[in-house]
Amino acid sequence: MAKIKVAHRASMNWKTPQTQSAWVSLPFVLRRQAAQLLGVRASSGRPGYTRGRATIEIAVFGVLCTIADSLPCGAFMLGGDADLNHHFVKHVPGRKTDMNDSQWLAVLARFGLVRGSFIPPQDLRELRLLSRYRRKLAAMRASEINRLHKILDDGGIKLGGVVSDINGLSARAMVTGLIEGKSIAALLDMARGRLKLRREDLQAALDGDLSARHRYILEHIHEHIEILERSLAKLDTYILAAMAPYQWAHRLLQTIPGIDQIASALILIEIGDDMTRFGNADRIAAWAALCPANNQSAGKRKSGRIGKGSSVIRYIMCECANSAWKTRSSLASKYKSLMVRKTHKKAIIALAHKMIRLIFLLLTRKVAYHDPQIDYEAISAKKNAPRWIKQLKVIGQWPDNASTSAAT
Repeated sequence: MAKIKVAHRASMNWKTPQTQSAWVSLPFVLRRQAAQLLGVRASSGRPGYTRGRATIEIAVFGVLCTIADSLPCGAFMLGGDADLNHHFVKHVPGRKTDMNDSQWLAVLARFGLVRGSFIPPQDLRELRLLSRYRRKLAAMRASEINRLHKILDDGGIKLGGVVSDINGLSARAMVTGLIEGKSIAALLDMARGRLKLRREDLQAALDGDLSARHRYILEHIHEHIEILERSLAKLDTYILAAMAPYQWAHRLLQTIPGIDQIASALILIEIGDDMTRFGNADRIAAWAALCPANNQSAGKRKSGRIGKGSSVIRYIMCECANSAWKTRSSLASKYKSLMVRKTHKKAIIALAHKMIRLIFLLLTRKVAYHDPQIDYEAISAKKNAPRWIKQLKVIGQWPDNASTSAAT
């Protein structure tokens, strides 16, 4: 559905099918009408733009399109396209039709009363398909692990009360042994590390009554978890390889405590490496829905919940914040100070807000993050000391009576 306004204030309305071939023909209509502004509001599809031959080719499924020309001075964008943020172009409730929406969008775009949306480059838009799919697989894997725990409890196996991770190396070996019907003595020999010291607790936890049907469903769940983990590993490999054009930014983000390789890649896929699109740290924090919304009336400022924004980047940043507070860094100190007066979830949101602002500064200034509470020289010396000592021994500069352990 679209509306064209020409110089003599005539208008033309037409309805277009939600097919790619229909959108391919749209540039010819724009050329005949000499349109100067194109406003597109994404509704059930995500717009993708390809510029060529002074036209705008659109391959969008399920969007409302608005074309307006003869723009007055000071219009939103002359001779270009406007990616309209749907939060600011909603029509009055009760008057919602496709035709009314297109006419309303034309009016807003013509007088510059619209705000643009953040549209990442095509490369990152395509990588978003992988990152969103990876999140679904990770959630499915967590669901299957919980289901595995439930089936074990139903069979009287209380392994989750002894091991710290039901999907850990020792626990998985024991679950495989339970599926195969091995004895408790054989299962106890599968314990590793400190778990060997808890043989009595393990023996009591493994003394259950698994039926044949319990073992059957456990086998299928166990196989499904392995399939999901292999799929996640393949996706991680592909995503990390796709970070080659953004290698400088990918490395910078990893200097922040709590952000590893895959988290750094997922963040870049969502926000990109060009921070000029956001302008300042306040805007990117608001876009990520990690700052309180404004709730002010009659001169009083009331407490407000976090505003609406990108739920994907908020989820990623909260995951990173949950990892950061467990490190020995200033971010962990910030979390502990927040926990004095806030709950865990509110402290995590505040910590994620601090981290997204750090990310903006790092990508803007192109510098690595240096935590004041981390002794980087000591970490570097501990990491490289064995290699240095080995090299000194090769060239004959290491004293014979010197202790390697003392030096390291």
